Amino acid sequence: MRHLQASINTRRLKRPFVIATGARTEQASVAITLSQGSYVGYGEAVGVSYRGETPETMMSEIEAVRGAIEAGADRMRLIQLLPPGGARAALDAALWDLEARRAGTTVAALCGLEGPVQPVVTAFTISLDDPDGMEAQARAASHRPLLKVKLGRRDGLDGARAAAVRRGAPDAVLVADANCGWTREDLPHHAHELAQLDFKLLEQPLPPDQDPLLDDFRSPLPLCGDESCQSMAELERAARRYDVINIKLDKCGGLTHALEMRARLKALGKGVFVGCMICGVRAIAPALILAQDADFVDVDGPVWLAEDIAPMELDAQGRLGPVPPGVWGGMGETLS
Repeated sequence: MRHLQASINTRRLKRPFVIATGARTEQASVAITLSQGSYVGYGEAVGVSYRGETPETMMSEIEAVRGAIEAGADRMRLIQLLPPGGARAALDAALWDLEARRAGTTVAALCGLEGPVQPVVTAFTISLDDPDGMEAQARAASHRPLLKVKLGRRDGLDGARAAAVRRGAPDAVLVADANCGWTREDLPHHAHELAQLDFKLLEQPLPPDQDPLLDDFRSPLPLCGDESCQSMAELERAARRYDVINIKLDKCGGLTHALEMRARLKALGKGVFVGCMICGVRAIAPALILAQDADFVDVDGPVWLAEDIAPMELDAQGRLGPVPPGVWGGMGETLS
């Protein structure tokens, strides 16, 4: 018989995180501890706020399936029990961790990796601000190889923001994320500006319900769908309009479903972007497995936290990972 514990954790950020839809100075998550005999698996997720998820709704979902999980439901059964989202992502992670520890192996090995999880070059986020502020952020991060630039504030300054970041980080690879903040009328001008500044990718320029307006748009740079593709249910439709899809564990409901999405995208010849919410090390750990052969990676979530069970930072090459021993991923002693 298993024993499931769930709790809400709130952590301060090192600095405000600002995107087109708002700002935050702290991040709440739901943490899972799933024990079976002497073995313990951990999971954590923050959920998807724009879909109405909160720590409280996630806790309610977890409580609704407590009996099934404690009775032995596995990851595939979990997909039937809960819809995509944060609650399922947290439970899925705990089930992976527990499964690997009971088998005396690692989650990486269960996923078919031939060796341990390797560090991945991740985007470092330039938070939305006025052009001068974003140039200062970019200059401070100019040694990073990949920067993700938050745009989408409809004040006529997004072109100036993008140019300011390019000035601040002339050698970095830049990708832009409008977070649904533009209109179809804005798009051609902004996309052309970004292409002229040698941005490599434009993520989610329009709200998902306006995706049909992309059908006649010929973008000068690749388009990436984020909010437009939550899980396999939207993947085929999104793949017709986007060159790259951003997979986030909180959106799709965990690593099990994310691996299916990655395989399907590769079969379709589409690019894979592995993203994250602002989150702790236990929430990012499964994403690092998914990111091992991704085309774009944005897993700097733990870097924003002022406190965590095992703080992580990017190395000099802009890489994150692997997670410290005992945090998540099977085998070994666990950090409580």
